[in-house]
Amino acid sequence: MPDDTDQTPMNSEKRSKYLLRLVCCGFSSAFTGGPDVIPRSVAQGFDVFLDAALGQAYGLLSDRFSFVYDDFGDCPDEECWPRIFKDELRYFVPIRVLYELMMRFDKGGAEKTFLINSINNAIPKDHSFRFSERHFELVFLSLFFHLHHFALQHPDILEWMFGDGAADKVTAIFKAHLANSKP
Repeated sequence: MPDDTDQTPMNSEKRSKYLLRLVCCGFSSAFTGGPDVIPRSVAQGFDVFLDAALGQAYGLLSDRFSFVYDDFGDCPDEECWPRIFKDELRYFVPIRVLYELMMRFDKGGAEKTFLINSINNAIPKDHSFRFSERHFELVFLSLFFHLHHFALQHPDILEWMFGDGAADKVTAIFKAHLANSKP
């Protein structure tokens, strides 16, 4: 069985898919402790999902996100997104990626089902963990928390980037998933 406790530092050569790593930083706390621990092998399923969702842009964006590891190389995963959202010169592209991903999940259940299946197909068959809708909701809330907070703090920037109602849409989608996450 693979070791899902890998705590590889962010500046490791092992971390070359920068966008994937950045997305996984959004919910890295789910990899350790608590009753809803998610194995790190889910990253492979996210890789499949991001490749399908973003197409050729995935590789290009991944290269562009190397700045996170150049600038924040040794920071813990849970500090990546907060640092990005504080950097006014660099948050536009990450916000765009998060916004586009969030909007994909607002289009109905097909994207969620595809992500859940991609993750479960990536988990080794001998592993007892199966990624469920509950895990999806927890990951969704962790991944998009900072975008939601940004929408509340800077709705004018989201409106400028994505049009009227963008901040309200982010907030509504986040709150709907928050309601879905309650047992």
